[in-house]
Amino acid sequence: MQIDTDQIKFKFPGLIYIPEKKRFTGYINVEGNDRYYIDLHLPEKIYHFPKVFETDERIPRKFDRHVNNDNSLCFTTQAKAQIYLKSKPPKLSSFIGEVVVPYLNHNSYYEIHKEYKEEFSHGIMGIIEGYFDILKIKDLKRITQLLIDRVNGKKLRLFYTCYCGENNFKKCNGGAHVRAYRDFRLIEKETLIFDLNNCFFPLINELKKKKTFQMDSIQ
Repeated sequence: MQIDTDQIKFKFPGLIYIPEKKRFTGYINVEGNDRYYIDLHLPEKIYHFPKVFETDERIPRKFDRHVNNDNSLCFTTQAKAQIYLKSKPPKLSSFIGEVVVPYLNHNSYYEIHKEYKEEFSHGIMGIIEGYFDILKIKDLKRITQLLIDRVNGKKLRLFYTCYCGENNFKKCNGGAHVRAYRDFRLIEKETLIFDLNNCFFPLINELKKKKTFQMDSIQ
């Protein structure tokens, strides 16, 4: 992620860069003449979002308010973050405008209406719903198998049957599933393995106990 300090100063004049600490601190103006005070810590790992902390304690440090255990703001899943960072490597000013500001606007909406306009679930289901959105299907079994195949190095060819189980992959859903799969391929294997072990497999095992799910196609 390019640190375009000049653009940040122009677009977000309330933020001050502290180079020795590799962070920006100050305020961001959002919709409705509102503003939030934040600390933005530059990422130490590639393909990770910066950690952003709301410093005025306006956003409750609660899981259901999209705040992580370390009190940083939870913008999206790691899988979706990697797609965002790899598909169009952004400048930091773009990240602030496209990710941070909408998050803060959603919080302002919540303060008034006591609900979010739209949101994923939290925890395991939030991560799984992220894959529903990425792949444009809501089939837990097929998505689990797709993650397993990807971890094992298997590739889906254009002349194969689509991962949704219908039609030729190349033509399925007007090409939308080909585009979705290209995004899916941007997710790091480390993230896929983590999500399988900590989200998909535990949920599948729980559903198996309730006898509401069959995994016949999973080896």
